[in-house]
Amino acid sequence: MKTKGIILGALATLVMFSCGGNKATASEQLQTDSVVYNHSDKRMEIRIVFDYPTAGNQYLKNSIAEYISEQLGATYMGSLGNKDSLLQHYVADTKKYLNANIEELGLDADQMVSWSADIRKDCETDKYVTYTCGIYQYLGGAHGMGNMSGMTFRKSDGRRFGSEILKQSVYGDRSFNTILKEGMKDYFQEFDGKRMSDDELQSMIVGADCTVDFLPMPKTAPYLTKEGVMIIYQPYELFSYAAGCVRFIVPFSKIKPYLNAEVLKML
Repeated sequence: MKTKGIILGALATLVMFSCGGNKATASEQLQTDSVVYNHSDKRMEIRIVFDYPTAGNQYLKNSIAEYISEQLGATYMGSLGNKDSLLQHYVADTKKYLNANIEELGLDADQMVSWSADIRKDCETDKYVTYTCGIYQYLGGAHGMGNMSGMTFRKSDGRRFGSEILKQSVYGDRSFNTILKEGMKDYFQEFDGKRMSDDELQSMIVGADCTVDFLPMPKTAPYLTKEGVMIIYQPYELFSYAAGCVRFIVPFSKIKPYLNAEVLKML
């Protein structure tokens, strides 16, 4: 089964929400170099893209370089200041990983596999930078698997903000549960054109033993965008694969009461 062009198609479905406004001044902005690698042969396709930090706060640059390495596999032991060495390491790692899967799965000679990563600087203000990451792999079968995530960094010292963006008190909070429920309805309304009822949303939940009145927090950490906080549920986490990555932005006007004080200082 040929999968020519599967990476481009997959990345098209893993579109990140851009958050470009409120830019820092040119002298304060994080400077990056876009690193792009493409490989295609008879058995595999590989695409790796990342925005590597080149100028700016050293603490911030180091933190982002570590994040990029972690998203690509967290196995690189070399200098994070050498983007070429980092790329070569993960290219070799990815080829080894795909070849091992070809052998283990016993794929036919005409069956291709693929792996791609797209790690970009997606949002920058005078106080924080947000990176987003889309990972997609196809190892045979009916379809591949994609994953979307992001990370927010404080520009002054490179501190990461993941799950701690939200106060611990949101867990089990009934009012925050309503925010999650309405966000899910927003997501599906974009495709269906109509607003779901609670019962209709409940009927779509297949990946967890829960009700729309007691929704679990997503496993993927939230991150800051221009408009608010991005919430993402991965495929199969709550909904079927066909639903994709169920994601929605909660506007700052609604989510501010639930934000960590250190996050509020960056807004």
